[in-house]
Amino acid sequence: MNQPPLLQFDLDSIREIAQLLHESELGEICLETTGDDENATRLCLRRAPATPVLPAPIAAAVSQSTPALESSDEELPVGPKKMDVNSLFVGVFRAAKVAVNIGDLVKARQVLGSVESLRVPNEVAAPINGRILEISTSEGQGVEYGQTLFVIEETEL
Repeated sequence: MNQPPLLQFDLDSIREIAQLLHESELGEICLETTGDDENATRLCLRRAPATPVLPAPIAAAVSQSTPALESSDEELPVGPKKMDVNSLFVGVFRAAKVAVNIGDLVKARQVLGSVESLRVPNEVAAPINGRILEISTSEGQGVEYGQTLFVIEETEL
């Protein structure tokens, strides 16, 4: 005979948990019932991002645009474009099968690693062709949503 889950989530409980999330600085609250897989229940509440999330190529274009509205005789510095590769998930960082190191050349869409969230690996890929300037995380390290994992300097391959 199957037993009901040990913890049930009613609407009032969910409201209380949401209020706790709202009042705290936590980014996520997850509750999980115990028991076998058939009867397990999981509830995760995540804080909405403060700013709209843009895909990496669009976010890079927005951050690279000139915010000044007035004309200026000064020339903007021209040089290689640098781009942060940020985590889109909360989880644990896992290095790629072929790990990248500082100074390595990478191609756009090359897998640099993954962020394992809820036991699901989510690939982190290079948004541009470039050289790895910085690696901000290591194998098995916990990462937050929006955390910078890599910094890449654009190059032509």
